[in-house]
Amino acid sequence: MWFECSTGLRVNYPKIPEQIKIVLCDCYVNQVRKKFTVKEVLELTKEESGKLGLEIAQICSKIPEEYKNKTIPVST
Repeated sequence: MWFECSTGLRVNYPKIPEQIKIVLCDCYVNQVRKKFTVKEVLELTKEESGKLGLEIAQICSKIPEEYKNKTIPVST
């Protein structure tokens, strides 16, 4: 699950620094583990999975301050 999160962020948001991607994927996986068993995750419908993703995005989109100043600027 973590690898899929990381791959998705890398493909869809290539300019996000790696340090932030790590924090976001850690948060995502931790939230899913708190709420569901492996069996429950595997049984989620596409709609349920999408809804869960949106809920977790609201929680995990708040990056802790201690990580904000430790990222390397992305050059364009």
